Amino acid sequence: MVKSWQVNVESQLTRNGSYWRSDAHSRQLPYLSNIHFKTIVDPEARNEALQAGNVDMILQQSGPQIDASSI
Repeated sequence: MVKSWQVNVESQLTRNGSYWRSDAHSRQLPYLSNIHFKTIVDPEARNEALQAGNVDMILQQSGPQIDASSI
């Protein structure tokens, strides 16, 4: 469920306690209790954040950005 959403800043999602599905071992899904998406608008800053270990993953939109993030 959406906890907060600030355009070009961040989005925070939390687990829906009423979600009905479970896995093959009858454990309630989803496994995560929350997730935090940080928006980094500048492609170079995104790459630097990934390379510095400040973020776990990034989404790049174009080939040159993708190439630069793998350096």
